[in-house]
Amino acid sequence: MARRILSLDISTTTLKATVIESTLRSCRVSGFFQHARNPARSFAEDLQDFCTVHHLQGDTVLSCMPGNLVTHRLLPLPFTNARQVSQAVPFELEAPIPFRVEDLAIAEQIVQRTDTGAMVLAVATPKPVLSEHLAALATVGVEPNSVSFAPLAALPLLSLSGVDVTGTTALLEVGEQHGSVVLLKEGVMCGIRTWERGYDEE
Repeated sequence: MARRILSLDISTTTLKATVIESTLRSCRVSGFFQHARNPARSFAEDLQDFCTVHHLQGDTVLSCMPGNLVTHRLLPLPFTNARQVSQAVPFELEAPIPFRVEDLAIAEQIVQRTDTGAMVLAVATPKPVLSEHLAALATVGVEPNSVSFAPLAALPLLSLSGVDVTGTTALLEVGEQHGSVVLLKEGVMCGIRTWERGYDEE
């Protein structure tokens, strides 16, 4: 029996949703929907209409936060133990981020193990920002199993689509008001950058 995966990409101007049907043998995109936000309405009202009109439900729900709300760093660390990595990341982020570490929601993932340790992707967002995101989804009965970082959301689709990622690959996302690029070398992330301009800006 197919499992239905609902992925939501939410920005200040647009709501986007991708529906994926996954079985033991295959995985396919069964729908993609987009809705321009109405500035005269609340986020919850817009999202409620969006989900109702397109019958958006899923066995698994994934939500993405826009890149401009999340700080990210690729950190070289001299160890690979998950506990050590988790303990080290907040200290590594403390200097470049103008917030107290205890006020941040932080996540990390090892993207590559090296001879001297590991390259780690660390992401952080203020806890009130994450809480507001989750609360808005909860008001319309949507409870995500996980919250991701929008520039990285498309990475799993590269392998599903059979994209050749040997050599250097650039995954480019250009939205209405922001953009991002993720660089891969031999399929491993080696760089990421976001910027505050999009195709709606001159």
